[in-house]
Amino acid sequence: MAPVVSWKSSAPEITLGQDSEINISALSGTGDAGVLTLAGTTITAVDADIKGETFGEGKGADIALTAEDITLSGTLINSSTEGVGAGGFIALSADTISIDRRKRPRE
Repeated sequence: MAPVVSWKSSAPEITLGQDSEINISALSGTGDAGVLTLAGTTITAVDADIKGETFGEGKGADIALTAEDITLSGTLINSSTEGVGAGGFIALSADTISIDRRKRPRE
């Protein structure tokens, strides 16, 4: 099965602010959700969602974040499937990774 979507963003600084979302999905059928890649010197995500989902038989997206510094605060990274397919891989690669599991503010 070929991926439905392959999405890559490369920049020196990548910032996802409050309520930001990156989502690649396969909505039905047998296709995989694909590959989502963020690469930069620094990646910062605050109260953001990074998701790769499938709702059919395919596999959830493979998600890769690569930088010198990655900072995640209240951010969800999820690769899932609602069907029979497996979830995808999630990989963080950096010299420094900081994760703050704080709860998001309620609206």
